[in-house]
Amino acid sequence: MAFEVERIIDANINRLTEGLRVIEDQTRFGNSQKNIIEEFKAIRHSVTNIVKELNLNLLENRFLDNDHGRDIKGESEYERLGVQDLLMANFKRAQEACRVIEESLKIFSNKESQTFEKHRYRLYDLQQIVVLNKPFPINCLYALITKSLCKKEPLEIVKMIRDGGADILQLREKDMEDAEFLEWALQVKEVLSGSEVSLIINDRIHIAQLIDAQGVHLGQGDLDISQARKLLKPWQWIGRSTSALPVAKKAFDEGHTYIGVGPLFPTNTKKHRGAVGLEYIEQVNENCSIPYVAIGAINRDTIDSVLEAKPKGIAVCTGIIAGENPLEETLFFKNKINSVDYS
Repeated sequence: MAFEVERIIDANINRLTEGLRVIEDQTRFGNSQKNIIEEFKAIRHSVTNIVKELNLNLLENRFLDNDHGRDIKGESEYERLGVQDLLMANFKRAQEACRVIEESLKIFSNKESQTFEKHRYRLYDLQQIVVLNKPFPINCLYALITKSLCKKEPLEIVKMIRDGGADILQLREKDMEDAEFLEWALQVKEVLSGSEVSLIINDRIHIAQLIDAQGVHLGQGDLDISQARKLLKPWQWIGRSTSALPVAKKAFDEGHTYIGVGPLFPTNTKKHRGAVGLEYIEQVNENCSIPYVAIGAINRDTIDSVLEAKPKGIAVCTGIIAGENPLEETLFFKNKINSVDYS
């Protein structure tokens, strides 16, 4: 009996590591965060170490000619409809293999069986992150709105930001009560429904939870990412404000989805933090590969100097919402960033 079980474990170890390698390579060369890629590698190494520790005769018991299921293929085995379909197939393959190994190892080692159970549950989470997560857009226009700074009716401005081609909209309401903020956020989500605009909530993780926003943006003094991630779904973004390169590097290492780089110039929306200047964009470009948006008093007067530094995205608040025509302003900034030559 042990002989057959070892063959089953061997076959599924191969299925698991092969599936993980496909996922790892797809995420490595895609738009994934460093810590996510490292998780797949860590699971593969864990599997290798467990096989060594158990000292099972896996290779000796491998007889491919006697594998009657080897040539049985499903109709869709050689067809993948795209990268997402490819990832889904290999996640399923890895998860099923984990389950078989988990059950089979109960004969030899309950402790190691529990390890594969943990790997299986973690793969469910990683599947959501990798497959369902919307990639953070590159060269994006990230608009911010605060009701008190709006020159026109706020919900109309949201519609103009949507129609003007912004990629992301952040609701930033430092002084609004939770109940009012929740109602406001739901109204904005309804306006953005069906569009490509991603909705971000500033600071208030519970509001992002309640409305299933695309993510949350946190300041340097807010919850750390491990705490925030416990509250949010795996596919939801977590952004972080940064004003110095060590903070940016730390945010990257911790697995934040993106960062804010600034404030570049003095701004009334960030009176508590001094301007960092355009050099900070250059530092992040040279030393950190995390997606980011440059932020801080970016307007018609400053946009050209900002774009000379070739940021990966720009964030604009009053430059859009305090203008006479927010739709025109949104189109202006979107066209500006689209004109940058990153070659």
